[in-house]
Amino acid sequence: MVESLSAGVRRHAWLATAMTAPMMLMPAVLAWQEWAAGDRIATWAGAGVAALAMAGTVAGIDALMRRDDH
Repeated sequence: MVESLSAGVRRHAWLATAMTAPMMLMPAVLAWQEWAAGDRIATWAGAGVAALAMAGTVAGIDALMRRDDH
């Protein structure tokens, strides 16, 4: 699959991945902070919002990598 992608698409995909990689830590950090504060509902709500943000990021990177860059 990688061979079929143009250099521009690969470059943008790697850049997007590098810029959004720290988002993978968000659910764990949010859950830990809220759990430590004793707020169980905020723990799950915060982790859920962060997981949705990460899913959107992954979908964006996937769309970028599937884009035909001619």
